[in-house]
Amino acid sequence: MKIVIELFFSVITIRRLRTFYTYIKPTTDIYTLKRITMTEKNVIDIINSTSSHKAMGADKISARMLKIPAPVTAPSVTKLINYSINNAVFPRTWKTAKVTPLFKKGDSSDVNNYRPISVLPVLSKIVERHVHSNLYAYLSENKLLFSNQSGFRKYHSTETALLKLVDQLLFNLDNNRVSGLILVDYSKAFDMVDHNILLSKLRVYGISETSLQWFQSYLSDR
Repeated sequence: MKIVIELFFSVITIRRLRTFYTYIKPTTDIYTLKRITMTEKNVIDIINSTSSHKAMGADKISARMLKIPAPVTAPSVTKLINYSINNAVFPRTWKTAKVTPLFKKGDSSDVNNYRPISVLPVLSKIVERHVHSNLYAYLSENKLLFSNQSGFRKYHSTETALLKLVDQLLFNLDNNRVSGLILVDYSKAFDMVDHNILLSKLRVYGISETSLQWFQSYLSDR
């Protein structure tokens, strides 16, 4: 197990902050998480829409356990989440994941053939979904997302990416143009995200300093 843990941590590297201001679109609007104070109805709706079969995190609280008493516990959960947002602090216990090494293929004795499956507390997913839906709406309304991005966008998928690609290839063919493709496949792509660059981009996109502190708290010590 020690060898597996060392492998999972080996993908974390420290990189210099790159300049990206030349290709992202800034905005004059200011977004703050305090705009999205959570209501008891928000909490109940998210809990009820969560699969009862969702795996439990390290806190041993299941989605089913939250669903049954939701009308009674919603006020306390709502107060806790709003305290997190208003004070720009993400609870440390919600960042504690239960990690299981999952075998992919090849030699089972080779630690490189395993990938980590992290299960976070269900409560953390409630605030994540609420912040995500509101932040995504802000980015979409201000047209801050790259128009050709197909991943992690509503009504977009690998199919829309392929449609765009094929359409561009056919257009170039009709106009006697040469097409060139650069295909990149990152290993452990999500582990390579530089948090400093991510936070700097959010600042350019108009995210307030208080809200950036919340995101910093959310990303740190995981």
